[in-house]
Amino acid sequence: MGGRGSGRRSSPVSKRRVEAGLYLSISALAEHGLLVARTDACATVLKWLDHGNMVLASAHATVQLDETDVGDNGDDNDTNDTTERRRIIRLRYEVEVSGTVFAVYQDLTLRAETIANGGHRWWFACPSCVGRRGTLYLPPGEKYFACRRCHQLLYDSQARTRTG
Repeated sequence: MGGRGSGRRSSPVSKRRVEAGLYLSISALAEHGLLVARTDACATVLKWLDHGNMVLASAHATVQLDETDVGDNGDDNDTNDTTERRRIIRLRYEVEVSGTVFAVYQDLTLRAETIANGGHRWWFACPSCVGRRGTLYLPPGEKYFACRRCHQLLYDSQARTRTG
């Protein structure tokens, strides 16, 4: 008894949902002008709205540039070295966890990946797993943004049964 695979599996019905919390996407940062080249120490207020355009939450965001040479691939040939562009987004916001309101300060690292046409694409480095992500989430009851996997979130569509 108690062999491999025995026991209860977590039900998709019991898992937390992406749609229940807040999310921060790279595209939202771009819309606010926080990814513009040579932007340093700019500040903006990010707002999350409901369907009726009422403000659900807001965060004060500050951007800092940090360009670092990370192209070391182990050999002494400098032809393959690249400069990775980084930005640090400093968020300041308040959350309520178990009836207590906390002032939270969180630094999120953004990394630019060079793409084929000579430009670059920005990604978050998840603060928990350091994985490359396009969106970070803040579910109810949590204090910090992290990726969907780290928060163990499902989309509503993943929890539905096949029959509806």
